[in-house]
Amino acid sequence: MTSAAGAIQDFLGTIAIIALVAVAYGVIRKACRRPWLAQVIVGAVFGAVSIQAMFDPVVIADGVFMDMRNVPVVLAGAFLGPGGMLVTTAMAAGMRGWMGGAGAFAGMMGILLAGLAGLAWGMRNATSGRRDARDLLRLAALATLHWIGIALLPPDLAWTFLHTTLPVFLPLETLGILVVSALLERERRLEIERRHLAEAADRDALTGLLNRRGFHRAVAGSLHGRGGALLLLDLDHFKQVNDTHGHPAGDAVLRNLGARLTGIVPSKGILARLGGEELAIFLPGGSPKAMRHLARHLGEVIRADPFALPLGGSVAVTVSIGGAWGGRRADLDALLMRADSALYAAKHAGRDCCRFAPEGVASVPDALEAESACDGCSGRDTCACGDGLVEWRTAAA
Repeated sequence: MTSAAGAIQDFLGTIAIIALVAVAYGVIRKACRRPWLAQVIVGAVFGAVSIQAMFDPVVIADGVFMDMRNVPVVLAGAFLGPGGMLVTTAMAAGMRGWMGGAGAFAGMMGILLAGLAGLAWGMRNATSGRRDARDLLRLAALATLHWIGIALLPPDLAWTFLHTTLPVFLPLETLGILVVSALLERERRLEIERRHLAEAADRDALTGLLNRRGFHRAVAGSLHGRGGALLLLDLDHFKQVNDTHGHPAGDAVLRNLGARLTGIVPSKGILARLGGEELAIFLPGGSPKAMRHLARHLGEVIRADPFALPLGGSVAVTVSIGGAWGGRRADLDALLMRADSALYAAKHAGRDCCRFAPEGVASVPDALEAESACDGCSGRDTCACGDGLVEWRTAAA
């Protein structure tokens, strides 16, 4: 078999396999919810393809041969990130070292350089929404750095390699990188589009906050085994804002409220607009004390600063808050029911106040726990702090 014929046969076989892997790339990343796990799995697949390429080489001398092993290595660095690149590079370099021969060290260094070249390109283009043909050409050009490993061969073998094998393999390898990187880029864009669609389905279009669906999904993932505190907020007499100033004004208030709450809720908190003027906040692992403190702060901030209107002027808004706390075995539906009952009690008590559901009581108006949002006032009929936020009394059965 001549070097050219062997190179072409090796090229076609390896590229066909990598092309199939490129299609599987999108499937694996979609199936794995953990990005790092997807990187490891696809990296292992790329590593297997690189190893397979070494078993159909063009032999230059004893222990010195050429194949398409570096194509999947470069692509792993470019599209899989550091984790995937390390897996692919470790598998390929380990196999080349195990195969031994005079070119083993040069081959291992070439694999390392290929992985680093791809990784450098991938990190530089990490924020690019779309990588065009020019970007892929830059990747192919950067991938040629792995040929520096030839310098580690004995001079006579390096010369033989340069004037017989390199002229055939370089254009074939470049073409292979361009073809497969285009397939991988297509899968990457499809994955991004799927992710954006999934995120959009979980977001409220007006405020940008999570919607009810997104809230349930987010809380379900953080409630189990940790428990937490739930607050339901409802803007008082919000219909009057729409009736008096128009729906665009009401929309502006809701958008500004969402932005205001985003700056108040702790970073680990989950904030959502459930619908209309009702919002929800969940604090994973939050304590009843943290819940009361946050409720008080929310009421103060919302009441203190009127909301600007699109056509000028402003409108003052207050909020009724219902809270519930659950332990490690808490159920989201039950927690929502208790918080909703507490919110109903807050509205029944005159609005612009908070109510907190006692643990284990499903119907709050039937047994309302007299709790203050401020320490030291619990058990009194009025809030001694004088801020007017919390006013609690036992609801009639």
